[in-house]
Amino acid sequence: MQACQYCGKPYVWFEKELFSGVQKRLLKVQVPACKCIEEREKQQEHQIKMHNIAEKQARLFENSLMTDLFKDKTFENLLKAENLLKYNNAPTIHKCQEYARQFKPKESYGIQMIGNPGTAKTTLLAAICNELIRKNYSCLFTTLSNLIDKFAIYSYEHAGNITPLLNWLTTFDYVVLDDIGRETYSDKRKELVFRIVDTLLNNKVVTAFSANPECITKLKSIPELNAVIDRLKDMCRISLEFKGESFRGR
Repeated sequence: MQACQYCGKPYVWFEKELFSGVQKRLLKVQVPACKCIEEREKQQEHQIKMHNIAEKQARLFENSLMTDLFKDKTFENLLKAENLLKYNNAPTIHKCQEYARQFKPKESYGIQMIGNPGTAKTTLLAAICNELIRKNYSCLFTTLSNLIDKFAIYSYEHAGNITPLLNWLTTFDYVVLDDIGRETYSDKRKELVFRIVDTLLNNKVVTAFSANPECITKLKSIPELNAVIDRLKDMCRISLEFKGESFRGR
């Protein structure tokens, strides 16, 4: 008699009467008496599912342009005792964690983080992105300077047509423009940054940005960029202020 290859339990006979017209036939086959095969199929399905999730997570991280340094900036790490002592801003960390928990694409307000250098603005934005990627949202994490460079090169290589890159921007659920105001601006770059921000606004892409106060002052001093600042503030209605000295090197 046949037996299960996993637990060794003998198969049992299964009988069923089959009818074909007026003729009757008895079907008799051996079937497993255990659930080993069924359980292993479920395990395999689970393993495939987890593998697919891991692959999707890897693609989301890759597409986010986030560097390895910021992939480690998670709320779990930030809420460790030594980091709470270092940053001394537990309420802000919890506020950002709650923001990520309640996040809804095209509905959530964006965040503006203004403060001195080294006060964890970028770290918290990275933690939000990491949490959203875990929830399978598509994020872009980049400096505004790098993004403008990317558009400038594309524009040069495609005779000024940046529509495909603008469409690429609209595929993200959450976009972080880190450290704005450090860019150098030619007339062409002013046009590019306006079109980038305007596209994010008009397509309801939830956006966040960080900046030092003096960089905001610098942008406001450039007449052509006042419209950019207005749009960013309209998109990023949650305002977090960071004071104090730099945490770097502590």
